[in-house]
Amino acid sequence: MPKLYIFALCEKVIVDKDGTASLISLFDQISAHILPGTKQIPPNAVAPKEWCAFTSWKVEPEDVGKEYRQFIQLLYPNGEQFGQAADFSFTPQGDKTHQELSISGLGFPIGQEGSYTLKMWLEHNGLVIFESPPIIIKVNYQKMTELPPNVVTIP
Repeated sequence: MPKLYIFALCEKVIVDKDGTASLISLFDQISAHILPGTKQIPPNAVAPKEWCAFTSWKVEPEDVGKEYRQFIQLLYPNGEQFGQAADFSFTPQGDKTHQELSISGLGFPIGQEGSYTLKMWLEHNGLVIFESPPIIIKVNYQKMTELPPNVVTIP
């Protein structure tokens, strides 16, 4: 079974020409600034924040040629799922020591203040063979008492 080497949440993954990944801006919290006069944040609100879930698996010789499916799932603080769980199939090759996977998003949910849970697990032949400890992302609301000078409101 592949061994988890890295499971991380960051803003961006850059892969160079040699296939080496660089993780940019790891994070585990988001502060949502609430403007004065805002009545209520919709529970399904999404902020325009880039994010990427990245995994690297150390491949063992007995894994070569076998098909695995990795799942990534993001849950709201109330336990509901945000969007669809993403899944990736991969078959380790003998010439690689690691298998790396990433999923990118252009928006991150902020509609509920609290702890969001990013889950990841690995399946083989339809059975869960590994489940990682989750990544917890705190979304905090910061209510502003006045508008910043660069904000224009339209009545």
